[in-house]
Amino acid sequence: MRSYRTVEGQVIGREVAVIPGGGSGEGRWGSGGRYSPKVTYSYVVDGVTHTCDRWSYAGNGRKRSIAEAQLAAVPDTVTVFYDPTDPGQAYLHTHTPRIGYALLVGGAVGVVAALVALLAS
Repeated sequence: MRSYRTVEGQVIGREVAVIPGGGSGEGRWGSGGRYSPKVTYSYVVDGVTHTCDRWSYAGNGRKRSIAEAQLAAVPDTVTVFYDPTDPGQAYLHTHTPRIGYALLVGGAVGVVAALVALLAS
């Protein structure tokens, strides 16, 4: 997503969507749940108007109240991140690979520790 470009877009619809396979209820603690904000927006790239409703690349379920609060916080004009090779692919939020790198390093450390423990015994 580092190569994605940005353009201003206009919000044309908002709703709280139920995530398929998101379970049947909400937990008592935390922010997880089975709902997600769904914002439909239009944007123009090279004179062509596109419409999209993707919030982010990675879908996370939220409690209904949190999804509603996130929808209420979305302005009418949004920054859209789109793929320059396929402008129809767009998101309102991008992610960085930081967590993936952290998991990779943690896994490597775990493997080394396991090998040391195995060879020491």
